Amino acid sequence: MGKSRRNRKNAHQQSSRSGPSEYAKSLLENANTGENSIVEKKSKLSKAIRLTKKQKRKNKQSEFMKKLKIAKKMSGIQESKKSNLSSMGDLASSLKDVVSSSRKGLKAGRKLSNKQKKKLLSKEVENFCAVMEHPAFKNAPIDTINEHITNTLKDQKESEDRLERDMKEISRDIDMSI
Repeated sequence: MGKSRRNRKNAHQQSSRSGPSEYAKSLLENANTGENSIVEKKSKLSKAIRLTKKQKRKNKQSEFMKKLKIAKKMSGIQESKKSNLSSMGDLASSLKDVVSSSRKGLKAGRKLSNKQKKKLLSKEVENFCAVMEHPAFKNAPIDTINEHITNTLKDQKESEDRLERDMKEISRDIDMSI
């Protein structure tokens, strides 16, 4: 065995006999003073003390189980929140009806064929040209757009009010017949 190799071997044996390295000692001191976060302390200490593979695996498994328990608690809280809504009965059923009817009106998942796209595009171009040629839009475009929006919202509100009145009349008629 060569001299340099013997010196390296002796140095290695001395360092392994002497206990934790200077780095490990400094980490232990920092852990006692509370300078680093808990996660950093664990990872640095495990590197400095050199845990066995089996110990690392057990630590990893215990940390995973803790995370799993937290996730189960959170899902339990979410389920309890959902069950609070279902205990209201009538409100929950009417809310489901409103949500389902609003989804039916959206038709977001429906795709247009090329023929339908061309037809829609031609209608939009016609409307755009009609708006551009309108004298009120030519004089004051922003005012015209503002007026259009207010009129559209007013019409929507009136149609909703009419629908609500009709529904009340129907419910009265049903109550009278019973």
